[in-house]
Amino acid sequence: MAVCGVVFQGVGYLALAVFAHQSYLWFVLPLMIAGIGLSIGGPAMQKAVVGLVPRTAVGSASGLYNLFRLLGGAVGVPVSVMAFYWLGGMANPTQLTHGFVAAMATAGILSFLGALPLSRISNE
Repeated sequence: MAVCGVVFQGVGYLALAVFAHQSYLWFVLPLMIAGIGLSIGGPAMQKAVVGLVPRTAVGSASGLYNLFRLLGGAVGVPVSVMAFYWLGGMANPTQLTHGFVAAMATAGILSFLGALPLSRISNE
């Protein structure tokens, strides 16, 4: 479930990048897919991490899970913002669209990269 959630999140972000030149209505389904992925992945990841340790280590496992979850956000958001400004910007609508596509594609790729180690945890 955790891997499926992260993959859904990545698909949603990549779909946002693909539909960037469409009307806002085209964003509804990708946003729903990304949100569903986040909603499926988060609790399943925490269950997988906390369920792998003995009861005496649940507090430490939960703390480490939250540390790495926040670290992922602290790294993923700036990397996406850097992609936004490297490949686009805010000077005009064209640059804004290029930056949006770059940021969403980067977020999607990072989501897929996060699924790789997660798939190893799920199978153990």
